Amino acid sequence: MRDLLNHADTIDHDTLVEGIFAPDALDKLNRLQSDHPGAYVIIREACQAQKIPIGKLESAMAGRKKAVEHLQAEEAAKRRRQQFYAVPGGIDLPLAPGCATPTGYSVQAGKTVKVDPEKGQIVIAPAGLAMLERYRDIDTGKTQVQVGAWFDGAKRWHTVDVPRQTIASTSQIVGLADYDFPVSSLN
Repeated sequence: MRDLLNHADTIDHDTLVEGIFAPDALDKLNRLQSDHPGAYVIIREACQAQKIPIGKLESAMAGRKKAVEHLQAEEAAKRRRQQFYAVPGGIDLPLAPGCATPTGYSVQAGKTVKVDPEKGQIVIAPAGLAMLERYRDIDTGKTQVQVGAWFDGAKRWHTVDVPRQTIASTSQIVGLADYDFPVSSLN
């Protein structure tokens, strides 16, 4: 960063601005600002001397800091996720091996049916429904499940992650309707 500013008189202004607004430069400035505020002030003054818009620079620094924090939070959430199982190749119907369907039920593209020995197939939902993944959040210890619906003509599962208690409770499972799942108190 200092080298860039020290050679500012040999670099055209647009190249200088592009270099200072680059993601790695913004990361360095954010670290400098938090770890060495005095050194950051010197860099800031050098930027002002080179007519670099400080308001825009600090706004870009804040935006970059927020983006980095978001990525770090996503990575931490992935590390907390202790996976119990996942349906291998979970986006293809028929269901992949290892994904069990309860006895008497069938999951197909565009429908979930109950097979009644007397009445035949009874459509209970206008989409293939399945529990695609079960995992535990290592920090909270709570089990979550990823449920999926495969609508007729779809190219992939429509999914949502919910607490396991949601699918274990007949009164709570209808809450999946908020996520466009074809569930109701009737099925």
